[in-house]
Amino acid sequence: MKNVYIVKSSQPELDELEKKKRTELKTYYLLKESEVVIVRYSDCILDFARNKAGVFLVLTEDKMFLQTVRAALHVDLGLSDEHIRSANSIQRGMQELEKLLLQGRRPAILMEHVLRSEPSLRALRWLKENHKDIPVIILSLEVKADSLAQYHEAGADNFITKPASTNVLVEKLAFTIEPQSEFQALVRQGKDYLEYNDFENALATAELILEKKPNSAVGFMILGDALKGLARREEALRAYKSAEAGADMYLEPLGRILLFYTEENDETGQLEYLRKMDRISPYNLDRKLHLGKLLVKTDKAEEAKKHLDAAMDMAAGEGKEKLAAVGQEVAEQYMGSDPALAESYYRTSINAARASMDGLKPLAFNRLGLSLRRQGRWKEAVAEYLEAERLSPQDENIQFNIAMALADGEDWVGAAERLDRALVINPQFHAGHKMVCYHLGTIYMKADRKADALPYLQHLQSIQPGFKGVDKLLEKLGD
Repeated sequence: MKNVYIVKSSQPELDELEKKKRTELKTYYLLKESEVVIVRYSDCILDFARNKAGVFLVLTEDKMFLQTVRAALHVDLGLSDEHIRSANSIQRGMQELEKLLLQGRRPAILMEHVLRSEPSLRALRWLKENHKDIPVIILSLEVKADSLAQYHEAGADNFITKPASTNVLVEKLAFTIEPQSEFQALVRQGKDYLEYNDFENALATAELILEKKPNSAVGFMILGDALKGLARREEALRAYKSAEAGADMYLEPLGRILLFYTEENDETGQLEYLRKMDRISPYNLDRKLHLGKLLVKTDKAEEAKKHLDAAMDMAAGEGKEKLAAVGQEVAEQYMGSDPALAESYYRTSINAARASMDGLKPLAFNRLGLSLRRQGRWKEAVAEYLEAERLSPQDENIQFNIAMALADGEDWVGAAERLDRALVINPQFHAGHKMVCYHLGTIYMKADRKADALPYLQHLQSIQPGFKGVDKLLEKLGD
């Protein structure tokens, strides 16, 4: 005996079913068209909740959407409240997730793309780095594709645009927690083989996928990953490019091609695919930094600054700590080519650090001082180094940097006194460092402290004879 669900039938067909009901059928149900999706996918969702310890965790402040979820799962599918949890902030959502995991539950998460004015992107990245098997559906109102692209890139399993009907909600949940077709099952199988480095079986599965759907981008992706795992790199690249050709807005193949060119140290290829990915998803901070750094390296200064400034703006949106870190990273890119520009980024970093929970770091002042020295502004460099000294008074490197700035201004006595302090902190900080030994020797000589200069120049001569004319300096000391 079994149940049968009927969507539409003529009266004779219904009469026939009524006869069968007496002998073959447990019962039959005449459904409205709006109920078809719920019935089609109910077994998948009920199995997840009742047999696999599943629970749906909804992170939203949208009471209407939460009501839709509860109506679909509780009223239409008959799930109890223990299978539906909610939180109205990311922090509370993560606390609830931790409780569920400790209870041995298997969560599926529905999370707003912005919750309480806080983008959930960082939470999504954390989830996919630490709990990659937890499916995550991102909820949003109508927003630009390039804004949501970064969520897809971070690993979102699906998206729901609000307001959403019960049918849309149920269908999305089912497709996210369980493959709903033979094709989807093959894709999941191929990805599982890759997860366990079973590249031969992954390759065979990719070929089956492409037999069923010859232009499948995901099929070519699995094929490329399998070929790369088998050290067939050029074939892998061709597969990734086939995936790219099959899906204009699909970021994953572009990311694989970028990684390929990075591994090959092919800067031209890297730039091409960084730009392509940036056009599709322009709000990825790490990629902006990568692109900007590479443009600096390849002498494309104007374009580089545009992307690095955009990275700074994105970092500012993530908080003062992030801005301080990114500002310092950006400044480093210009230390060799444009010390004045490096200085401006260091100052932005320091100002952000002053207002952050992390506080100031002596390294920022140290690097700012170096950028000032390279501009010939040694007095300002000393002032910044003194700020670093205030934060870290027992750092011999800061004392050495102050000595070098004073030497730039030909204050040899002051420079020698700072070297004394460095050597008190760490008497061996010069050991094995040729340039440090050279500067110790020359500064002490010019400060008219020849006896102090001698051991450092002798040490230098022992590790590299004749380095920067050290032999001649030793001759002068002997006169």
